[in-house]
Amino acid sequence: FPLLLARPARTDNARRRRDLLVDLLRQLGVPASRAARAERLISTMILGFAVSEAAGRFETHSKRVRDADWEVLGQIVDTAIDLHRR
Repeated sequence: FPLLLARPARTDNARRRRDLLVDLLRQLGVPASRAARAERLISTMILGFAVSEAAGRFETHSKRVRDADWEVLGQIVDTAIDLHRR
């Protein structure tokens, strides 16, 4: 996992992946003027969750609790998309 954090985020490949998510957000109804911001925020939330899990922050919690947290994060992402559609 540390390799993920060591990878440059400004490469052409990384940009293409972000562009794919921006395009997906636009297909979901997020206006072009808001899609890049939505991508940044969503990517940051997901990466933060992944870093916390990899760093052992959730070790004391059961798999059931971690899965429920992941489910709630998905709901938060859905809400973020909805907010950016307006």
